[in-house]
Amino acid sequence: MNCLIRFPSSALSPRKILGLVLLIVFVAEVSVMFILPLLLSSTTNEFGRALLDSTLLTLITAPVLWWVIIGPLRRLAIAERARAASIVESAADGIITTDDKGTIESFNVAAERIFGYGVDELIGKRFGILLADSEDGGSDKDIVDQIVSISKSANSDGCELKGSRKDGGTFPMRLAMSEVSLGDKQVVYTAIARDLTEQKRAQLQQRERDIARAEQMAVVAQLATGVAHELRNPLTSIKLLVQNNQEELISRGVPDDDLNIIEQEIRRMERSLQAFLEFARPEKSIRRRFDVAELVDQVFLLVEGRAFQQSVVCVKTGDIGKIFSVNADRDKIQQLLLNLVLNALDAMPKGGTLEIRLSYLVAGELDLKVIDSGSGIDAAVLPRLFEPFVTTKETGVGIGLVISKRIAEGNGGSLSAANISEGGACFTVCLPVSTETD
Repeated sequence: MNCLIRFPSSALSPRKILGLVLLIVFVAEVSVMFILPLLLSSTTNEFGRALLDSTLLTLITAPVLWWVIIGPLRRLAIAERARAASIVESAADGIITTDDKGTIESFNVAAERIFGYGVDELIGKRFGILLADSEDGGSDKDIVDQIVSISKSANSDGCELKGSRKDGGTFPMRLAMSEVSLGDKQVVYTAIARDLTEQKRAQLQQRERDIARAEQMAVVAQLATGVAHELRNPLTSIKLLVQNNQEELISRGVPDDDLNIIEQEIRRMERSLQAFLEFARPEKSIRRRFDVAELVDQVFLLVEGRAFQQSVVCVKTGDIGKIFSVNADRDKIQQLLLNLVLNALDAMPKGGTLEIRLSYLVAGELDLKVIDSGSGIDAAVLPRLFEPFVTTKETGVGIGLVISKRIAEGNGGSLSAANISEGGACFTVCLPVSTETD
C-alpha cells in the first residue's frame, strides 16, 4: 500500500542535517590531512596523492554518515510507513487510492469487506466498478473529479451514492475523496467509503415505529377521551356522596380514616383522568411574557410542605438576581415545572437536595435544569422516558413527562433528561428568550 511519510517534529530538520554533513566532512578532511602524510612515500605523484585522499575521505565519511544520519532516518521512515499502513488497514471505513486517471492502486481490509473484492481483483482496475450505474457517469477521471469537487465544498463530508459489490448487489454508501500531490506533478486520489446499509435500515425501522406509534396514540387518545368522560361523572357523584354524608356515615360506625382514604383515592383517579384528557386533547397555549425565576419561587412555595416532610432542601442557583423573561404560556410552564419538581421529590423519599439552575445560553435560550440527588433514572428506561405509558412508579400512569415534553415543545422549547455522574437525575428545559421590551 502506498503511504505518504510525514516525519514527526522531533526528527532532524534539513538545516540540522546539512550542519551534520558539513561537520562530518570537515572532521574527516582534517583526519585525512593528518593520516595522509603517514601513508605517502616520497615518490607518490599528484594523481596517487589525490586518489588516496579521496579514498580515505570516503572510507571515513560514508560509515559515519550512515550511522549518524542515514540509518536513523531510514529506521524512522520504516516505522512511520508501518504506522501509517497499520492505521489505514485498521480503519473501519474503506480507504481506496487511485492514480490521476481513476485506476485503483491500493485499498484496505475494510474496502475488501465492503465491496467483496480481494486484493488481486481490484488493483489496476477502474474505480467506476465500485459505483452502481457508473457507465452513465462519464470516465473514471470525470467521476473522481466530481466526487473530489463535492468533498471540497463547505460543510461537506462527501456524497451519498450507490456502491456496487462483486456479487452484483448494490448498497448505499457515503463517499468522500481528496487529492494528494506527491511532487513532480504526480497526483494520488484517496477515497473513503462508508457502508450506510445498517444506518439506512435503522432509519427505516425508526420511521416505521414512529408511524405505528402515531397510529396507536391516535386510537389511545380517542379511547382515553371516551373512558375519561364515562368515569368522571360517577367518580364525581361518589365523591359528593361521601362528602355530604360523612357525618352520618361516621355516626353509623364507618371510620373517618376510611372515608378520607376513599376521598383521596377518588381525587387521585380524577387527576389521572384529567391527565388522560390533557394528553388526548391538549389545550391551546396562551402566551405572555413572564419571569421564570419568579415562577420557580412560586413552585418552591407550593411544594414547601412536602419537601420539609421529606427533609429535601430546595435551592435555586445560577444567575441569581437576573430576570429570565420568556414569552410562553405561564400556566403550562408552571405545570411542566411542578411535574418535574414532584418527580424529583418522588426520587428522594429519604431526603436530599433539589436544585433548579437558571442560566442563559449563547443561542438566545433560557436553560432551566431540575437536578435531584436521588438514585437516577434506570438505564433501561432512559431512552424511552418520554414515550407514553413508560414509568418507573408503581402507581404512575406514564404520561406526565409526555405532557411536559409536549408543553415545552409547544412553547418553542425542548425537554431532555440525563443521569449525572455524582448521582441523581437532571431534567433540562430550554425555552426561547423573550425579545419584547417593556
